[in-house]
Amino acid sequence: MDQITPSHIPVSFANFAVTIFCCSRPLPSSPVTVTLELNPTFVSPEASMANAAKYVWLDDELKDAATSGVPIVNAGLHYGYTVFEGIRSYATDRGPAVFRLDEHVDRLLDSALILGFRNLPWTRETLIDAIHKTIAANKFSACYIRPVIYLDGAMDLVVDSGKPRLIIAVWSGLRFSVRKPRSVESAPTSPRSRVCIPTS
Repeated sequence: MDQITPSHIPVSFANFAVTIFCCSRPLPSSPVTVTLELNPTFVSPEASMANAAKYVWLDDELKDAATSGVPIVNAGLHYGYTVFEGIRSYATDRGPAVFRLDEHVDRLLDSALILGFRNLPWTRETLIDAIHKTIAANKFSACYIRPVIYLDGAMDLVVDSGKPRLIIAVWSGLRFSVRKPRSVESAPTSPRSRVCIPTS
C-alpha cells in the first residue's frame, strides 16, 4: 500500500485526523482498494470555528468544560482503546431533535462489547439521558455530539486492569461533509488517501 506523504494532503485538512474503522460485520476474505475523499464546506475561518460548550459529561455528571480533564496516562489515549459515536442534533420547532439517538447508543455499547469492555456502569437509558442533559445544559439547538468510552489506566492493555470512563462532548458551528467512498477501479487515479479493506 502506498504511503501517504504530506504532499498528498490538502492544506485545508491540516487540522483534521481521519480514522478508518472495521465494522462489527463478519470480515470477508478478499481485499479491495477504496479512495476516501473529504470535502470541507467551510465558508470562512470565522464560520468554521466550532462554538465551544460550557459543560461536558464526565462519567456520571455534568462538569465545567473549562476546568474538566482526563488522566494523561491511560490506554484510551496512548493505544486508542476507545469507542465513540458521531451524532447530530437538529434544530426544530419543538426543540433539538437528535438523529437516530437510540441506534447510535446501541452501536456504542455494541462497539464497547466487541473491544472487550465488560460490566459497563452505564445503561442504554442512562447514556441517552446524559446526552439529552448535555445538550440542554449547553443550550444548543443544533449541534454535534460525541460520546466516548475509553479505557483509563490499563497500560498493560489488559482491559480488566483498567476502568471504563465516559465523556460526552457537544459543539456547534463546525460544518463539513464526507463523500461516499468510491472503488479505485471505477474512479480516476487520485493522489488522495487509499486504504485496503476486506470485502465480499
